[in-house]
Amino acid sequence: MTRILLAAATLFVSTTAFADTVQERYEKLWHKAIPNDLDLDRPKLGCICRDSAQLGVIKRTSTPFPGAVCAVPTFNPDGSLNSASSCSDFAILPK
Repeated sequence: MTRILLAAATLFVSTTAFADTVQERYEKLWHKAIPNDLDLDRPKLGCICRDSAQLGVIKRTSTPFPGAVCAVPTFNPDGSLNSASSCSDFAILPK
């Protein structure tokens, strides 16, 4: 009986030691839905800036706190990404 309790306690401690924090769960969700600051090559969610009507993609930001902006890309003549401006007043485009 003591061995069973010891094994159960060991299993509980080992599984809770690797459990996600609430913050880590949110960050995993955000990472799945929104690319990080530098990952504009694989857009996942479209947006439109309300003030300029420019189309872009949602981009995650980390400063001063986790958030998102609508990144409006510009492209080189060969089709590669040149740069991106951003707006904070945007609407998410439906899929």
